[in-house]
Amino acid sequence: MAKVKTNDNSWLSLIGVDDLNENFIRIYSFYVLYSPCVGLSPRCKTLADYGWSAPFRKPFYLNKQLKKASNNEKLIFSAKTKNDMDEALRKAGLLEEFLSDMNLDKVVIHNNKNNQFISTFYHIRNAIAHGRFNIQYYQGEKIYVVEDQTNEYITARMILRERTLLNWIDIIERGETTYEH
Repeated sequence: MAKVKTNDNSWLSLIGVDDLNENFIRIYSFYVLYSPCVGLSPRCKTLADYGWSAPFRKPFYLNKQLKKASNNEKLIFSAKTKNDMDEALRKAGLLEEFLSDMNLDKVVIHNNKNNQFISTFYHIRNAIAHGRFNIQYYQGEKIYVVEDQTNEYITARMILRERTLLNWIDIIERGETTYEH
């Protein structure tokens, strides 16, 4: 289990009314209500419901499409077990003072769904549903700072541009599309 406890909520601040706009509603609806993670919501929609028959295989490579929609080629730092989280957080630069670098999208997850992006969506859903996210601005862009936890230990920490979250929604809702390099 990650040694970094989440009892420090000082990074969480009030979210302004202006941030609860149409984009936030779209993000909330997709990641919390209509999540592609089976079993998280009675309204969840599977990737098949979104029109994906073989999302992670040739020629679609959904994982590559989602990474390409980010500004970071090394987007995901995955821990196979909860015990590996500290090392994944350290590699991503999100172990301590994780709010100091918001230049790149970064995702650190406990890969609990045997698929990095389904795990990422699972953790985004939990963080937003349980209020463990913040909205900040960096160089004019809206950034979502996201943290998921279990039993007061970190299971995910992310720095994601709003544009990335919206791009991911567009990609999934569009349905099967051939991956273009």
